Amino acid sequence: MFVLMHQGGEWTHQMAGPEVWVYDVNGHKRVAKIPLPLRSNAIRVSQDGKPLLFALVSQTAQLQVLSALDGRYIGTINEVSQNPYILLGL
Repeated sequence: MFVLMHQGGEWTHQMAGPEVWVYDVNGHKRVAKIPLPLRSNAIRVSQDGKPLLFALVSQTAQLQVLSALDGRYIGTINEVSQNPYILLGL
């Protein structure tokens, strides 16, 4: 399970996060932390053999792409939308 994390108190859940925590759901433990180059507002992970982690920076309309397996930064796509807020996929 991949969870976008941020620092903040109550009612700060909409703040952008600097890293993604990866959990082993069956083992009930965190197995990795993936630092993001830019704080992000939403994430999505592809469901294929070489999964990618997509992290959306709503403020600047950028989409960061990282390897979901090892956290390696692949690149950033600029100007993905006029007002991006969520990531949808099939």
